[in-house]
Amino acid sequence: MGVNISSPNHDIAMGYGGFARLRRTIAGLCPNEIKLHYEYLLKNLWHLSFDKEESDRYDRQTEELYVKYGKKYGKVLDFLYAPDTDGKLSYGTCKQLLDVIGDYDDDSIYGYAGWGEHAARFRDFKEILEDCYKSKKPLIWD
Repeated sequence: MGVNISSPNHDIAMGYGGFARLRRTIAGLCPNEIKLHYEYLLKNLWHLSFDKEESDRYDRQTEELYVKYGKKYGKVLDFLYAPDTDGKLSYGTCKQLLDVIGDYDDDSIYGYAGWGEHAARFRDFKEILEDCYKSKKPLIWD
C-alpha cells in the first residue's frame, strides 16, 4: 500500500516515506522559514511528540506563514499540509508548484526502489504537474 499520484496522462507510485520525502524536497525549495517549519512537523510527527499546547502553537505559526507567504506559496503550503491519502490539487496549484520547482531536479528515488529504472523520480512528479496544468485537470493521489 502506498501513494499513487496521477494526471490525465501519467501516474507514479511510491510509499508513504517517498511521498514524505517528495514533500520535504518541495518544502526545501520554499523560503527557509517554510522549510524549517515543515521539517519541525515531520521531526515531531514521526516521534509523536506534539502535545496540545505545542500543536496549537504550531497551527498558529502555520497560519502566520499563510498570511506572510500566501500569494506566492499558499498553494504550496496546501500541498504540504494535505492528507497523505485521497488528495487533489487544482491545476492552478500545480502551476504554483511548477513555479516554485523551476528547473530543480535530482536523482533521488521517490518511488519503489525495487522497480529499478521504473521507480518514480522527481522529474516524473514534475511531468505530472505539467500535464495537469496544460490539460487544466486536477492532480489526484490516493
